[in-house]
Amino acid sequence: MDEPRTLTLAELGRTILQRSRFGTLSTLAARHGGAPYGSIVECLVDGDGGPVLFLSGLAAHTRNLLADPRASLLVTDRLRPDQPLADGRVSLVGRVEALPGADREAWAARLVDVHPGSARYVGFSDFNFYKLVVDEARFIAGFGRMTWTSSDEWAAAAPDPLAEAAPDIVAHMNADHRDALALYCQVQGEAPLTTGAIMTWVDRFGVDVLGEVEGEGERAFRFAFESEARSAELVRKHLVAMARAARQAG
Repeated sequence: MDEPRTLTLAELGRTILQRSRFGTLSTLAARHGGAPYGSIVECLVDGDGGPVLFLSGLAAHTRNLLADPRASLLVTDRLRPDQPLADGRVSLVGRVEALPGADREAWAARLVDVHPGSARYVGFSDFNFYKLVVDEARFIAGFGRMTWTSSDEWAAAAPDPLAEAAPDIVAHMNADHRDALALYCQVQGEAPLTTGAIMTWVDRFGVDVLGEVEGEGERAFRFAFESEARSAELVRKHLVAMARAARQAG
């Protein structure tokens, strides 16, 4: 039997970056001989997957970048806040470049849309937009799945259309429909001794569920949709149909 289709690791990384609002920017500290210096920054994303940052010229990380543009940005997923090491995360390594001043108005509008609090300082003259030009990306999908992705692979990948909706879908299923998740594992997953389950991921191709199976412990399941679900409403329809089919089979 073919493995259920899922996103490529580059697509997974782009999806996490797309829905991340903040990241940890690591620069090389000029005043400490190039020691790593980390700071939290707001994120936007360019069309080729390059993070765009709005940085103050007074900030230490900006002074570091003016001395040495090499940097990395770590962004993490937020599907399982209780277990951050089980969530996906991606580290983008490259160099930071200032964006042309002519683009400022368009990026400022996007910044305020994504980060409404930035309206207080988006007009400050000491702030400018910068882009991290990605040389390579290191993606970790929880425990045991990890890879390096080239800049070409990263730019060619696209975030999943459910990037923004996924956290709410996962939270809703885990809060209100754990019985259905366990049922998927018992019937479609052929694990009748499943005693409980949580959803850990959803994309347009299907869902990942972590089931607690008597005598085995935790077991990962992948349940594919019959067709691509490119909206939250289509995901809901697929999940309802899967639950109905499981109940009928049971």
